Formats: sequence, structure tokens, C-alpha cells
Amino acid sequence: MAEVEQQPPPIPAGAEFAYDEAVRKLSEQLKAITDLDTKLGIAIGLLAAVIAALVGQHLPLLVQGLVSVWLLGALVQGARAFLFDRYSDAPVARALAERYADRPAAAMKWAALPAVLAAIDLNEPKLFEKGLFLNQLVVTVAAVAVVVLLAKALNLA
Repeated sequence: MAEVEQQPPPIPAGAEFAYDEAVRKLSEQLKAITDLDTKLGIAIGLLAAVIAALVGQHLPLLVQGLVSVWLLGALVQGARAFLFDRYSDAPVARALAERYADRPAAAMKWAALPAVLAAIDLNEPKLFEKGLFLNQLVVTVAAVAVVVLLAKALNLA
């Protein structure tokens, strides 16, 4: 009985395009993460400036308590956003090179495509939540500023 050599499945015609688009999307995600980290750094700096400005203020006890709780919440949200889970980057270059280096580029891309798509799917909710943390921090700092300015305008301070 003659042995039949098993051929690898054919590579779809659009494999390289699909890979290139997925890698572009993943690169955009990773850039968005970096951009959010920059914005978070600025927002946390603003938060520190607000806290420093409020240290010497003599506000009513109720306003001080409210402002303190809000600022603590903003600080926690900022820290959570910075300390958020690791983000996925794909494909793993070493594994790809070691397992598929003898194949044509289209075959390598086709083999790596599932890892890239999985990384995109894994990063998307994390990126969304990181953006929410930033929004919560900014809204909280703005609310604190409004409350303090209102207390000043009403001569409560």
C-alpha cells in the first residue's frame, strides 16, 4: 500500500490582506493604549494640582468630606487605569520564526492570523475599560472644581 503524502490545506487568496488588516488594527489598538496612558498621566498630574490647591483651603466640613471622597475615588481610578492588565501583542515572533520559517510569507501570515485576531479580541474590552477609568477621573476632577468654586461663590469658604 502506498503512503499518501498529506498536503497542507490551501492558503486562501485573501490571507495576506486579512493578516495585514488585522496587524494594522492591532497596531492602532496598541497606539490607542499608549495615547490613553499619556492622557492618564496628564489627568493624574491635574489631580495632584487640584489636591495641592485644596490643601490650604478652608471649606465647610461637608464640602471637605465630599471633595476628599471624590478625589480619593479619582486617584483610585487613575491608578487602576495605569495598573491595568497586560495587553496582548501577536504573533510571538520567535514561535512564528521557529515553526514556520520554511514556509512562504503568505503561509506564515495565515498561520499567525488567529493569534493576531485573538489579541485584538482580548485587548478591546481592556482598552474600553481603560478609557472609562480616564473619563471617570476627569469627570470627578471637574466635579470637585465645580463644588469648590460654588462653595467660594456662595461664601461658604
